[in-house]
Amino acid sequence: MGGVIEIYKISFFEKLINGRLLKSMSSTSEVLDQFLTDYNDFKLVDDFVISYIDEVLSNRTQEQTLISQCMISVRMTPELSQFFQDPDYVSGSRPDFVIPTSHLRQIAVLWRDFLKNNRQS
Repeated sequence: MGGVIEIYKISFFEKLINGRLLKSMSSTSEVLDQFLTDYNDFKLVDDFVISYIDEVLSNRTQEQTLISQCMISVRMTPELSQFFQDPDYVSGSRPDFVIPTSHLRQIAVLWRDFLKNNRQS
C-alpha cells in the first residue's frame, strides 16, 4: 500500500482546531481529503466507504454513489471513482478528481487504520 502514499503524496496527522484535536489528511487532491475526513470514525469508514467500494470491486453492483457530509459525491465503478463537488452532478459532468477505485480502497483502508490506531482514550 506504500505505492498510493507516494503517488498521491498522502500524509495523516492530527491538528488542534478550537481546542479540539482533529484527525486529518493531506494528498494531491483536496477533494479526496475533504471526502475521507468527513468519515472521522473508523467504523464509518468500514461501514460506508470500504463496504461500498467492495460492492463495486466484487461486481455485486456496477456502480455506487456516496455523498459525504461536506456534499462531495463519489461515483464509483469497478475501474474508476469520480469525485464531484456538486452533489447534484449529472451524467456527463466533468469530475473534479478521478482515481482508480482500487487505489481509493487502499487509501480508505489506510485512513481507517490511522483513525483506529489514533483513537482518543
